[in-house]
Amino acid sequence: MNRILIADPGKSSVVMTSEVFKDKMPGTLVDVALTGLQCLELLPLNTYDMIVLDFDLPDTDGVTLTKIIRKDFNGPILLTAYPEAIVDHAINKELFAYHDSTSWVPKPVKFDILAEKIEMFLINKLRLYK
Repeated sequence: MNRILIADPGKSSVVMTSEVFKDKMPGTLVDVALTGLQCLELLPLNTYDMIVLDFDLPDTDGVTLTKIIRKDFNGPILLTAYPEAIVDHAINKELFAYHDSTSWVPKPVKFDILAEKIEMFLINKLRLYK
């Protein structure tokens, strides 16, 4: 059984993301954090197979949080964000070494796009590093 951590303050994004995981990988357990701090508090309490972070959390940004999480977590980290040039630039500039994080998912989250990322990074275990 897979366990996923979603850090996103948006209820609709959390619901859609959770549903994709539950449909693609039945039995998946989903934990939710509304802030970066909550995400960091949950990390040592469970073993996660994948983490999904919103780029724009109330207390931090997804790029900064990814860098902190990478110190202890080797699994895939996907970022979600509204498509803007500044988001794409920040992710690709700061996280260029991580193929999972630079393959970010645009918001609103669409089933097919997220399902493809789950297939690549969680099911097929595509390498995280470019």
